[in-house]
Amino acid sequence: MNTCFLLALAGFIFISSYVSGTYVWNGSRYVECSCNRRAYRCEWDPRLYQQTGSGTRCLNCAGNTEGLHCEKCKENHYTPRPGGHCQPCRCNSLGSTGNGCDEYGRCRCKPEGVVGDKCDKCQPGFYSLSSTGCNCKPGYYNLHPDNPMGCSACFCFGHSPVCNVEDGYRKDRIISTFDSGAEGWKAQYRRGGDLPLMRSSRDLIVEAKNEYPIFFVASAKFLGNQVLSYGRNLSFTFYTESNGAYPSVEDLILEGDSQTLTTQVNAQNNPIPSTRKQTYNYRLHEGLEYGWKPFLTSLDFQRVLGNLKAIKIRGSYNRQSAGHIDNVILHTARPGAGNAAQWVEKCTCPTGHEGRFCEKCTRGYTRQNRKLGSFSKCVPCTCRGSGDNCDPETGSCFSNDHPRNCPHGYYVDSSEPSGCRICPCPSGTGCTVTPGTTEIMCVGCPAKTMGKRCEMCEEGYFGNPQAGRSCQPCTCNNNVDPNSVENCDQWTGQCRECLYNTAGRHCERCKDHFYGNALASNPTEKCKSCNCDPSGSRSLQCRSDGTCDCKPGVFGNKCNQCAGDTYFNSTTGCQECPHCYQVVKSKVLKHKNVVRDLEILISEMKTNMNPSNDKDFEERLRKATMVLNKMMTDAKETESPVGGSNLAGLAEEARRLADKHVRDADDIAQFSKTANQSSFEALELITQIIKDDQKTTKSINLLNQQ
Repeated sequence: MNTCFLLALAGFIFISSYVSGTYVWNGSRYVECSCNRRAYRCEWDPRLYQQTGSGTRCLNCAGNTEGLHCEKCKENHYTPRPGGHCQPCRCNSLGSTGNGCDEYGRCRCKPEGVVGDKCDKCQPGFYSLSSTGCNCKPGYYNLHPDNPMGCSACFCFGHSPVCNVEDGYRKDRIISTFDSGAEGWKAQYRRGGDLPLMRSSRDLIVEAKNEYPIFFVASAKFLGNQVLSYGRNLSFTFYTESNGAYPSVEDLILEGDSQTLTTQVNAQNNPIPSTRKQTYNYRLHEGLEYGWKPFLTSLDFQRVLGNLKAIKIRGSYNRQSAGHIDNVILHTARPGAGNAAQWVEKCTCPTGHEGRFCEKCTRGYTRQNRKLGSFSKCVPCTCRGSGDNCDPETGSCFSNDHPRNCPHGYYVDSSEPSGCRICPCPSGTGCTVTPGTTEIMCVGCPAKTMGKRCEMCEEGYFGNPQAGRSCQPCTCNNNVDPNSVENCDQWTGQCRECLYNTAGRHCERCKDHFYGNALASNPTEKCKSCNCDPSGSRSLQCRSDGTCDCKPGVFGNKCNQCAGDTYFNSTTGCQECPHCYQVVKSKVLKHKNVVRDLEILISEMKTNMNPSNDKDFEERLRKATMVLNKMMTDAKETESPVGGSNLAGLAEEARRLADKHVRDADDIAQFSKTANQSSFEALELITQIIKDDQKTTKSINLLNQQ
C-alpha cells in the first residue's frame, strides 16, 4: 500500500513538472507555450490574448533570441540560416556606422573607403582605418563620395606619389551632336582607310557591305591630351537597323602613347545594340571591373589618355545593316569658375621637376631620356662652370658671357641675368620679355592659336590649347559675316550673330517664324518669313513649305482667306456675311445659269456656220431671242456699278439685230448673204456679252473676297 502510494506520488510530481515547463494554465485549461524550443517557461497574459489571440509570453529566451515566442534574434545579432542559432554581428566599431547588421551579417560601413562584411578593411586606394573611415594611401588623392574609385591614383607623369585636388578647374564636356554635319568624324575599317559616312537629321550612319565591321572615328577635338578625362565617362547613343548583334573584344578602341585599349560594347553593364536607341557609358579607368584590355597600371592608362591618337566606336554589327550614333560626350575639366572638378590633381614635385604635373625640368636639370618627353626623369646638367645653364629638354649648355644670348625657346631671366629660363609657351615656341617689364610674350604661336601664352584660338576657331583641346574651325554654315569678329565662342564653338534669319548652335536652322533651307548656298534661298496672318492662323510658325496652320473656316497659304459665306477681316479674322449678301448671291447664280445656256447655244451655232434651210435658221434665231429676253430681264434686276448697264445695252442691240433677221428671212434665197452676215454680227455681239459677263462675275468674286 505504501509502495503504490509513493509510485503514484512520484508520477504526479513528474507530470506536474512537465506541464509547468511547456504549458501554462489559462484559467480553464493548459495551453502550449510555443517558444520555438528556445524557452522552458511562459506566462499567461489575458490582455495579450484579447489583442493577438495568443496569450502566452515566453520567459528567458535562450540562444540570443527575443520576442513573445523567442522567434527573432536580439538586436545586433543575425541568423546565418533559417532556424539556426543567432550570432552577434561583431561590426568593427571604427569602420561601421553602428553595431547592427542585415540578415546576412553584413554591417553598414562608413562611406570613406571602408569595405568588408564587418567594415574592417579599406578598399583599394585607401589605408589606415580610423574613426573617420579610411584615408587615401600614398600615391592616391581625391577622397570624395562622388568618386566611384574612392581615391584616384596620382599621375604626375610618374615623378611623384604626392598630389592633391587642384582648385580653379570646373567640369566640362566635349560634345558632338551632329546637328550641322559630321563635325570632323570619319568612318573606317579597323586598320584604317576612310569609308563613306552618311548622315540623317541628327545621326551619323555607317553601313557594312561585307563581314568586316566599320568604326566611327572621333574628330580631333576628342584627341590629344585628355588626361583630365581619367576616371570620367565617354558616352554616346547608338542603335542598329536590325537585331542580332554579337559583341567582340574590339567594339570600343582607344589608341595613344603606342598603346591600344579595347573593350566589348556590353562591358560596364551596357546593353547589346538593337533597333532601340540606347545610351552607352564607359568609365576611362584601369579597374578590372571596367573591362579594358590589356590591363594597364594607372600611370600607363593615363599615358594613353595624355596622348590620345584615336577613339574608334564600332558602328556595324551585321552585314548590310546600318548603325546610327549620336550625342557623343567626353567628360573632362577646364580652368575656370563653376561646378568644381574635384579630380584634377596638383602634384608635389621632387627635386629637379616643376609644373602642375611635374612635367617640366627646373633650371639646372635636363631630361635623362629625351624620347620619353615629360615622362623622363630630370637629372642635373653636366655643363662646365655654372651647372644650371643647360637646356632642360636637350641638355645643351649655355654660355656665361654677358650679355646673354639664350637659345630659341628660352628667355633671359631679368631677376637672374646669369641664367636662361624656358619660355612658358607651347613646345617649339619662342618668347620675349616686354621692355621695361617682366611680362613674357610668346612669339610664333602654333597654327590657329594666339595670346600671350598661345592659350587661345585664333578668330574663326575654337578649343582650349592649354587643356590639350586643339583649335578646330568654327562651323557656322556660311551664315555669319566673314568680315566680323567673334563669330563663334572661342571655347565652345557656338556661333553668334547668325545671318539670313538662321539660328542654332551652328546657324543650321531657320529661326522661329521662318522657313526654308538654312544650309542653302544662295542667301536668297535660305530662310523666308512665314507671314502667317495672326488672326487666321493657329501659330505664327509655318510648315516646311511655307504654308500656315489655319483656324477652322480659314484657308489660304497665309490663312488670310475665308471659306463659305464669310469674309476676311484683318483684325478679327473671318466673319459671316450680312443678310443682303444672300440676295445678291442668288441673283448671281441665276445669271450664271442663263449665261451657261447661252454658251451652249453659241457653241451649236459655231458648229453649223451655214444655215441648211430657212426654218432651221429661224428656229435658232427664235431661241436666241428668247435667251436674250430672259438675259435682259435678269440683267436689269441685277444691274450693279460693276458692268451692269453695259450688259443690258449689249443685250438690247443683239435682240434688235435678231428681229431684223426675222423680217428679212421671208425671202431667204434673195437675202441669204445679207442675213448670214447679220447673224454673224449678232453672234459676235452675243460673244462680247459673254466676255463682259465673265468680267462681271470676276468683279463680283473680287467683291466677295473683300
